[in-house]
Amino acid sequence: MCIIDIINTVPYNLDWDYSKLTDKRIIDVASAPYGFDINKINDYKIQYEIVGAIPSKFAYISAANIIKKYIENYV
Repeated sequence: MCIIDIINTVPYNLDWDYSKLTDKRIIDVASAPYGFDINKINDYKIQYEIVGAIPSKFAYISAANIIKKYIENYV
């Protein structure tokens, strides 16, 4: 079973303490520039996947269903 710890929907690079995220799995569904600094994600070897702009590509209900199905594939 794979646990997803963080699902980001904010399309803005947030100020994270990346050293505290090294044991986390992050799914980013925001549009560019996403919510995380890709260079820092790579430096800390954090499990990170971009599934960008889902909410803006689909209707709100459809976006919620897509996110739900995507998460169910990992649980």
